[in-house]
Amino acid sequence: MSYSSSPVLTGYKSVDESRTNTATRSADTSLVLRLDGYTTYHIKSMLHWTTATGNPGINQRIGITVGFLQALKGTVMTFDAGGTLIDSTIGTGTSKSLVAGDYFTLIDASLITSIAPTVFITWGQFVSSPDATTLNNGSYIIATKLK
Repeated sequence: MSYSSSPVLTGYKSVDESRTNTATRSADTSLVLRLDGYTTYHIKSMLHWTTATGNPGINQRIGITVGFLQALKGTVMTFDAGGTLIDSTIGTGTSKSLVAGDYFTLIDASLITSIAPTVFITWGQFVSSPDATTLNNGSYIIATKLK
């Protein structure tokens, strides 16, 4: 977990992690940041995920513990491996069931904290399946302190 001693905090996934047989989102232990209280942050995340079949897909969100004055507001965009935009929404996450392949989801959001919260990525399969959904190494979350 990265702590708030710096104006830029990062969480980085260094190994692939696969999930099967669960549509329940849970926190990713590599993609966790502890923020300062009474501060404004810009949050960015890039998630590289793969699925062997289109069925399981992915369900991902930015999660936050208590301690915010203004909730996360942002946009979510998902691209295929060729760079084609396949989904764009307002919010902090998305759920997708797509054809097999590589995908990239970008999350861009802002947050005003009160007491010091923890921000993290939660994810699981879109549909519970024995076919794996994998969040790949190189996925990251970055928080930049604005004021």
